[in-house]
Amino acid sequence: MSILSDRDWTYAAPVGLGILGAAARLAMLQRQLTLGDVIRGIVMGAFAGLLVNAALSSVGVSDGVRSALIGAASFLADLILTGLLALGRRFAADPLGTFDEILSRVRRPAAAKDTAPPAPPAA
Repeated sequence: MSILSDRDWTYAAPVGLGILGAAARLAMLQRQLTLGDVIRGIVMGAFAGLLVNAALSSVGVSDGVRSALIGAASFLADLILTGLLALGRRFAADPLGTFDEILSRVRRPAAAKDTAPPAPPAA
């Protein structure tokens, strides 16, 4: 049984968890924060929370797992969204090349491990 209804998971819970995750990240920074830094962090955390919640809505995970994933994504929102922005820029510059590189990295076979003992040194 969950204290949150399915309707709460649409916007309220992910945004709230996103703000908490972003606030935790901001609290850990070792530099002086400006108001712009705080607003940017909170908005990015809330946005990441909504994105992750949308992705998880079709998977059918428990509320605890959903909360943990939303919190982690919100904590790492700056890194995740910066990476997505870089991927978008790369895709805009060379769509086919970027798509081909992604596919080649996904399809790359795992390196075979050599379990044989090393050969003795030649005399």
